[in-house]
Amino acid sequence: MEFRPVIADVHYSSTDGTYYVLNQFEIGKSFIAQTVEETKQRLHNGGWSRCGKVVRHDDEVVEMWSSDSRFIAIWDPSVQPVKNPKPQRER
Repeated sequence: MEFRPVIADVHYSSTDGTYYVLNQFEIGKSFIAQTVEETKQRLHNGGWSRCGKVVRHDDEVVEMWSSDSRFIAIWDPSVQPVKNPKPQRER
């Protein structure tokens, strides 16, 4: 089974200073290629730049890209995700 990269829109909330990965795929869908590297190259050629990482609703950490105050998240669904570590409670 072949997996293509996923690009999802990211919303920044100035209310709480948090970035949210949305279930919308409008902004970056024209950049999706066969591989993550090809997709990143298309994004770069289109004026996007990697600006950090963002945590999805399922606690997976994915790359975040930006262009003109717009944000997207990109990930490869075939790769084992990196989970956001939960803070440990003191005992």
